[in-house]
Amino acid sequence: MNCEQAKQIAIIDYFSSIGMQPQRVKGNEYWYKSPFANEQQTGSLQVSKHKNYWYCYNIGRGGSVLDFVLLFQKCD
Repeated sequence: MNCEQAKQIAIIDYFSSIGMQPQRVKGNEYWYKSPFANEQQTGSLQVSKHKNYWYCYNIGRGGSVLDFVLLFQKCD
């Protein structure tokens, strides 16, 4: 699998595979508790299902599923 193929993986499917479940779903927007923030009560990580793009408001970063995996796994 190359990078372009990896970016086509649905973020919500990847999140489900690692045990992350949405806190709230509103249309094509899914909200999750961020794995990058320790003390939060509500979801601060937003996923656009249509764009297959995530954004974490706690850390001010977002991107493709590949960007998430690199950050989550602490890879460069």
